[in-house]
Amino acid sequence: MDPFSWALIKLRRGRIRAPCVLDRVPRVSVVIACDNYGHYLRQCVDSVTRDQPGIEVEVIIVDDKSTDDSIAVARSIKDCDERVRLILHEQIKGHIATYNDGLDAATGEFVLLLSADDLATPGALTHAAELLVAEPSVGAVFGNAFQRRFACEPHRWKKLD
Repeated sequence: MDPFSWALIKLRRGRIRAPCVLDRVPRVSVVIACDNYGHYLRQCVDSVTRDQPGIEVEVIIVDDKSTDDSIAVARSIKDCDERVRLILHEQIKGHIATYNDGLDAATGEFVLLLSADDLATPGALTHAAELLVAEPSVGAVFGNAFQRRFACEPHRWKKLD
């Protein structure tokens, strides 16, 4: 790559081409697998339904026969947001079958698979959809994973960073 092209890419923060305005609103299906993660579920759903401008989001929560309060939490979320659908397994099927059931139900142009203890950063779905629409030859998009580090102390957790 010649020095001029390299400098242009650096100026565009790594983009080969300047970002373009979308001519349509892409639909993104988010499949959330839940297995006894009721205490994380609401925050996970919030991360994909808030601060994701310019896209239409569909959330499919697939519960793999949780024994905690996951089903009650999922129903509460579904009752408050028409974009959320719920699939409940009557018997434990495992992680792969749980994702596959969610994928079968997805109607979006693009799909994101999450576990209930995962979060999406603000704008992540928007940026991924923009790239996928602008560059039809791209088949998958991923970003950096961020992890919070915690240390266990007697009867409480302490954030390290």
